[in-house]
Formats: sequence, structure tokens, C-alpha cells
Amino acid sequence: MFHYDYLSNEKLNQIFYIKPRQINKSIEKKTLAYSLGATLYMPSTRNKIAEEIINNKNLGVKSIAIDLEDAIGDEEVEKAEKSLFQTFESLNSSFHQNLINLNNIPFIFIRVRNHDQMIRISNTIGNCLYLLTGFIFPKFSIKNGGTYLEELHNINRKYNLNLYAMPILETSDIMYLEKRENTLSGIKEITDNFYNLILNIRIGATD
Repeated sequence: MFHYDYLSNEKLNQIFYIKPRQINKSIEKKTLAYSLGATLYMPSTRNKIAEEIINNKNLGVKSIAIDLEDAIGDEEVEKAEKSLFQTFESLNSSFHQNLINLNNIPFIFIRVRNHDQMIRISNTIGNCLYLLTGFIFPKFSIKNGGTYLEELHNINRKYNLNLYAMPILETSDIMYLEKRENTLSGIKEITDNFYNLILNIRIGATD
């Protein structure tokens, strides 16, 4: 994966025997899962997300998470969703003007609050979903995991896409040793049923 696009060809030749190659989100899942690098989180209310992507302001950033959850106050949800819509409309317009393409934008994920918000967003930006790599599911658990993944499956089928899931494990039933084994076994059963949707699983260490 080409993580060093800010280096000159001369420098790349000095560092690598075989230079990294450019890929986009259409690559097979196994390769994509190892190609994200460090994911840059930013609140959805940030009004320059699209501009920075279009103008390649964040050199070296290969994956971003547009956050509608912890980075957004409860009173800002509506504003954040409107801002997200504007971000994707700008990216969509730039794509059709050939200002950007899938090879020169980062892998984009949306971190949602719940599955209802994911459905609402998908219905709102449906014609722009091709720019998205997937959704991040915070506080993923036995209680909500199946619903998240079933709804993502439905979105992919509706729009003929291949969007991925990135569950975040950060609930108390995982943190407490007494519940951890049973909880992880239950989560494994859920994710195994939707294996083709799971890009990777991450740990929410802060929580």
C-alpha cells in the first residue's frame, strides 16, 4: 500500500527494493484490512473535511473516520448530519469533475451513534455512498452487533455496494474479566455470521 506519496521518486527508490503500489477500496478485503494505516478521526461538524481531501492537505493520511458519536454533543447531532451531507456532496461533485478519484482519496469511514442513524445517513447520501469505505460501530456488543451488521448488509444490497464494518469493542462486559470470555464468544458468533462485512475489529482503549 502506498503510504508514502509525499516522498519523491528518488527517495522512494532509496528506501524500497520494491516500491509500494497504489490501491483503492475495491481491492480484496484481506489486503484492504492491512492497508488503513493510522486512522485520523475528526468530528463531522468540521467544515473543511471535503476541502482538505480535494486539495490533498493531509499528506500521508490513508484512512479517516468522520465521527458522529463521541466527538459530537447530543445537541449537535442534527448539525453534524447536515455537515456530513455537505461533505459528501462536495466530494461527489469533485469526483464527477475529475478533481479526485478513488485512488487519491483516503479510505473514508463514518462512525455512527446507532444503527438508526446509519440507515438515516445512508438514505440521505445514497448517491454518494460509493465514496465510502465503511462504517465504524462504537460500543459493539452482543445486544447491538447483529442489528448493526444486518442493516449494513441491507444497505449494501440496496445500493449494490460493498461497504465494510469496523466494530469497536469498548463496553464494560468486555473490560470486566468475569464477563469477558462469554462476551467475546458471543461477539465472535455474530461476526462469523457476517464475516464478509468485517474489515477489522478494534479495541476502544480509552473507554
